[in-house]
Amino acid sequence: MTFRSSRHRAVAAALAALLIVAPLLASVAGPASAAPRDSASLLTWNQLAPAASPTARVHPAMAMDAATGTVVLFGGRAGTQVLGDTWTWNGTTWAAQTPAVSPPPLESAAMAYDPVGQQILLFGGIGADGSVSAATWAWNGAGWSLLNPAASPPARYAASMASDSGAGTDVLFGGLIAPGSSLGDTWSWNGTNWVGGTAPGPSARSAAAVTYDATRGVVVLFGGTTGSESKADTWTWNGAAWSQQSPAASPPARNDAALAFDPATQTAVLFGGNGAGGTLRDTWLWNGTTWSSSLPLSLLPTLNPPARIGAGAAEAPSPQRLVLFGGQAAGSAGALGDTWTVGTVVNTPSTTTTTVTAPPSTSHPSSTTLPPATKGPPPSTAVPTPTTGGAP
Repeated sequence: MTFRSSRHRAVAAALAALLIVAPLLASVAGPASAAPRDSASLLTWNQLAPAASPTARVHPAMAMDAATGTVVLFGGRAGTQVLGDTWTWNGTTWAAQTPAVSPPPLESAAMAYDPVGQQILLFGGIGADGSVSAATWAWNGAGWSLLNPAASPPARYAASMASDSGAGTDVLFGGLIAPGSSLGDTWSWNGTNWVGGTAPGPSARSAAAVTYDATRGVVVLFGGTTGSESKADTWTWNGAAWSQQSPAASPPARNDAALAFDPATQTAVLFGGNGAGGTLRDTWLWNGTTWSSSLPLSLLPTLNPPARIGAGAAEAPSPQRLVLFGGQAAGSAGALGDTWTVGTVVNTPSTTTTTVTAPPSTSHPSSTTLPPATKGPPPSTAVPTPTTGGAP
């Protein structure tokens, strides 16, 4: 595995420019969304070149398996093909797995680590025929098994799920049962069974970004879409209830973004997604109180991954802190198959404030929902549309 040397040169040049330009940015700021950097760390992205890699895809399920110290990736869609392969990332390269039993090909399934069962949990998703799944699967590091809990959430895809290690559960929120039919229910997996479905919280939506904040012991959820409007609200789940946050600064409204926790900076890192301005490539950090932008995109355009929606993201084993894979590129460029990680490239005093202009949080048209996997390549936004309903 190697880092691209040209990117290292770009980092050095950009940092020199930052030292000169950053004070000017604050002094000339006009009407914009202030993004204070109250932590000392600023992030940059590094593209990796692993010896092996999954094929390009959008909407894979992806999560860190704490029991094995690897990141697990399953499924997604490449063009018109819905995938059913399983890959693991060990911090150096990807490895294709060949389990005897496997879930059917699925796109937009939800995945998280089960801290009680010490396994990866996979729920829902949409199949190649457009059917929506209500199945619960578990990955034990070597193979998949279909679970049969006494209670289960309704079938859905494009739901948000994270491991709530503090509570010893997995939390599942929202998703779609059909185009335009968003869910707003919350379920918890206790290692054996699904519980809940009625906790008040965020409004019904799909494709919200979610991760577990290990420093503060809460699940963080941002954005999503109702089908007609992208959201820009931030919520936390403490194992029993949702609380809406009121940060001083916030990313523009978006859905289908990637979100993962970075243990080095103790922040949740949000990247990309679909917003009012189209497909995004900005990076934002959540420190438990507010959001702040990472190195300004206008100043360091070469340091962020290309704009995308539907990428997989997860906390990663050493030497990485988090890993991002694939997604759908802007425009008609198609699915991506690149692997990225983050690094800390510069420290600034906690009083540093940079102002970045944010696009307006206007309504997001429902026409941006992706077509079913059997209907050809998708546009560059949002989540897939099934051709039929019901669980497989």
